[in-house]
Amino acid sequence: MNQLSNVALSPEVRANTVGKHALVIDNDATAALGVSVALERLGVKVVAEISRIEEATAYPADLVCCDLVLSREGLALQGAAGIAELVSRGRHVLALSSVARSYEVGNVIGVGALGFIDRDNLDWGDFGVAVGDVGTGRRHLSRSLAARLLADLHERPLPDRLELNQGARQLLEDLFIEGDAVLKSLASQELDALTDRVWSAWSRRAIRYRLELTERHLELLRRFHDGASAEAIAKAMNVSIGTIHADQDRIKAVLFATYGKDLKREAACRLVWQLVDGQLMWGDRNGELK
Repeated sequence: MNQLSNVALSPEVRANTVGKHALVIDNDATAALGVSVALERLGVKVVAEISRIEEATAYPADLVCCDLVLSREGLALQGAAGIAELVSRGRHVLALSSVARSYEVGNVIGVGALGFIDRDNLDWGDFGVAVGDVGTGRRHLSRSLAARLLADLHERPLPDRLELNQGARQLLEDLFIEGDAVLKSLASQELDALTDRVWSAWSRRAIRYRLELTERHLELLRRFHDGASAEAIAKAMNVSIGTIHADQDRIKAVLFATYGKDLKREAACRLVWQLVDGQLMWGDRNGELK
């Protein structure tokens, strides 16, 4: 953190961050202190440094800077599940990590984190811009996020209809190779549209992998979304009605954490297909559930 004394913060960055309140979640006290010092230099008031996501409810803040790997205890909230919990409580989350795998970073974006910063390749200027964006509820694309998402694309390919379109993928590649100057060259509306595509694509990827959806599952969801009954689907797909119900229950179970246990089986299946098909964002609670 001795680099902090040499960081020049632009007036624009400081204007976007002054007056904000932040919560730092990290079980490494030294790392937490470093983030807090950086935030304070940006004009952000740090309300607390804590080591467990479960404690976050006690501290109101505009922004949560959260490390992705917090504990080796199996029951402790962390990673995508922990970020999803923070997002569900209305927090604006900037994720940080140096050891998280690419797919974990992708899943964190998929459940609603507004940005990701790689500690091993930390650019304090980018950190300041990220804090300004995330603190006001804007998604922040960074070179470190682009690197993780491109690696995830390579390591975990999906069917073309679930992947990023060419424009959004090219943006990530340009950002990774050339840095933040790429973003500054884009009109704000164009950048917002491309950023939306990146987050939407990763919400679908996260769902696909969390559910481990096979092509048969996707076909089942498509037929439900088109209005077919369980009996008609079982007949058309040449499987038993019990198999269809088991698949529905599996899909519904995954949605419980986000949407509550009052979901009907059919509503859950239709909602997942809308998410996979890109009609809703993960975490959008305005879907038709009744």
